[in-house]
Amino acid sequence: MRKTFLLLLLACSLLLVVLVVRDYQFRTAVKQQRADSSASEEQKRDIILENALAKGEEPATGPGSPALALDLSKLQPAPHTDATGPHASDASPASSLGDPELLKGIDAYMNGQPDQAYDLFEEAHRANRHLAPGGVLLALLFSNSGKYESMRLYLEKAVKEHPNDPEAFFQLAGISLNAGRLVETQLLLAHGVELLNQMITNWHEAGYKPETDYRIAWLAGEVLALSAGLEEKQGELPKAESTLRKLTDLAPGRDDAWLSLGYVLMRQQKRDEAQSAFDKAHLLDGNNLSAWLLMALLLEDEEQREDAKKYVPDPVETTSFSDKEIDALVRLYIKWSEMQQADRLADDYHKAHMNSATGWALLGELALYRHEYEHAETAFRSALLADAQCQAARTGLIWALIDQGNKVKLKEGYNLAYAEWQRDPDDAEATVPYAWTLYLMGRQEESEALFAPLLESHQVSPGTAYYLAEIAYAKGNLGLAVNFLDLALNQDTNFPKREAAEELRKLIAEKLEAEQANDNP
Repeated sequence: MRKTFLLLLLACSLLLVVLVVRDYQFRTAVKQQRADSSASEEQKRDIILENALAKGEEPATGPGSPALALDLSKLQPAPHTDATGPHASDASPASSLGDPELLKGIDAYMNGQPDQAYDLFEEAHRANRHLAPGGVLLALLFSNSGKYESMRLYLEKAVKEHPNDPEAFFQLAGISLNAGRLVETQLLLAHGVELLNQMITNWHEAGYKPETDYRIAWLAGEVLALSAGLEEKQGELPKAESTLRKLTDLAPGRDDAWLSLGYVLMRQQKRDEAQSAFDKAHLLDGNNLSAWLLMALLLEDEEQREDAKKYVPDPVETTSFSDKEIDALVRLYIKWSEMQQADRLADDYHKAHMNSATGWALLGELALYRHEYEHAETAFRSALLADAQCQAARTGLIWALIDQGNKVKLKEGYNLAYAEWQRDPDDAEATVPYAWTLYLMGRQEESEALFAPLLESHQVSPGTAYYLAEIAYAKGNLGLAVNFLDLALNQDTNFPKREAAEELRKLIAEKLEAEQANDNP
């Protein structure tokens, strides 16, 4: 698989998780965002696992097993005629969005009264079993505002006050999945499935009607969506595809299901099928900017840049994008050398999401391209205050420090680079800044020893090739330096030192020309 493809997939690796977990009550009222949890949360044994799951049960065995445990046999979805027709598991009943207490609760939240909003949401839940518990509804609003600690707090409250309702468990499973805590995801999802199966039984005994009882089918769809996300994370792409096809059968009108299916197909390089799935997602929701973005990434990888640009969403509409989506879009603009557009988009996103580590990190990276290293340092430090585990900020801060030409900053950059390299000595992204700081500090042999394995791996990025060229040039090996510079400059991408690489290539060409003139007077 080509390196470009891997990088693009990395850029959108969590988009699937962002898209598959959307609550039905707010599908047409609130744009959902998924929280990025910090690594420190991985050390917490939160109240959910301590209280709800402390039963000595083993994690679900095998990828996707929670979905296998779901009893779909009792579900009889409402008839439909095509993918755009009504379907019980596709969306919420219109009456839910008109619920007076629900609308009052949203107003109370917007007016800074979350406790009053919670009470109103609880009242709406008691009156309408199609609505999730109040804590879940309020948590979704906090998520949309980027207040992720409050979001988790109210999900935990929903679990304590409604221990037999599965929805909060599914939302928590989505957070865990997005953070890469797969065992925790399996535990939460398996417990939620157990509760959902019991809910299905209870509703059938009470006279379940698929044409009006929407929530059961929707929650079943969430199980399939989460299970597919879990399988995708575990690298079980065929299983994820199979699970998502079950979801599109159950809920053919869910644009997020088709979008997720397209992403999994894209990862398997099933380009035509992926494009068909993306087209269905767009047909169902013409405002689904995520579908457009993924299609642009796919076409860019297929070296169809002009077509890819047609799918890029209008930056004016992207302030509600998730962190991962905005990161992928800005990086597309950077790759295309459309820096003014990238600056504008990152700045708008940052203004709309001041607490987003990704927003700060993007500002820092763009400052690196402009060689505004002090501004980059400030932005990266702000990103790390928002999320100490933001890898882009951790790496970016190192470059911002060492490129300032200040011995004190270089020393700090060296310490940070060394710490990153120690965490994973085999990671090229951690090795390059550490090796370069060694070189700048006059420890050339140690630096070259670290760069050597990168050459042998044949996975040298344009940025790494530039630094190797600088070392070769300093050693007087102009031919080797040219090879590295050509490797960097011949790739159709952008990197912060591209201008420096072009200047060095020109300087070497002039030197070689002068040497040739001296040899042939």
